[in-house]
Amino acid sequence: MSASVPAGSFSDCVRVTVTDPFAPPPLVRDFFYAPGIGLIKDDTGWELIAIDGPDTTNGVPVLAAQDAVILTWPLTDTEYQAEASADLQNWIPLRQSSPPFDGRNNLTVPRDDRHSYFRLVRP
Repeated sequence: MSASVPAGSFSDCVRVTVTDPFAPPPLVRDFFYAPGIGLIKDDTGWELIAIDGPDTTNGVPVLAAQDAVILTWPLTDTEYQAEASADLQNWIPLRQSSPPFDGRNNLTVPRDDRHSYFRLVRP
């Protein structure tokens, strides 16, 4: 399978579909991996935008979300819930759309003018 992202087009890619039947409603996510690169995009807006050469940043791929804010925090023994607010007084819980990855929680929030502030709280 071929896949295109801002960093280029890749062939022989693998699409991995992950299903979480315990999430309400059941959560299904697609991840796309390119040979020799790794994750190049997923269905929440993450896309590979550049690959730095080995002599600049050890060849670490750079990921970004188009028109979104990516919130990330480490996994801990205590569960935390992300919330958003436009005025620092009225907080709205954000539903986490992806399972934890590499020891971190990741949440992609579309950019809009309604949410300017974010916080983590214990439910």
